[in-house]
Amino acid sequence: MAVVNVTFGVADQLSLNGTSMPVFRAIGVSEDETIGVASVATTATSAEKGGRGIVRVQAEDVCYVEIGSSPTAVSGTSMRMAAGQTEYFACDRGDTVAIIQA
Repeated sequence: MAVVNVTFGVADQLSLNGTSMPVFRAIGVSEDETIGVASVATTATSAEKGGRGIVRVQAEDVCYVEIGSSPTAVSGTSMRMAAGQTEYFACDRGDTVAIIQA
């Protein structure tokens, strides 16, 4: 069994010394999901009022990820993440993340 961390957020701007750069700002719950051979979905959802948000997914082990209103991750066909990889994905309001171990 492996653990995948999922955090929903938005794109924001950080200004330092007159220079602006894009940053990820968490806006909700960050949760760890223990994954195995069956697809597991997050209980947290994207709640961004503007409709689009970002979800940060950090994988402890190789896994497959699916994002949507009622997703099911499928080994070999969903988005593959390598062990130790962190990715940021666009998501819509109400989306959840499904994950399955490779």
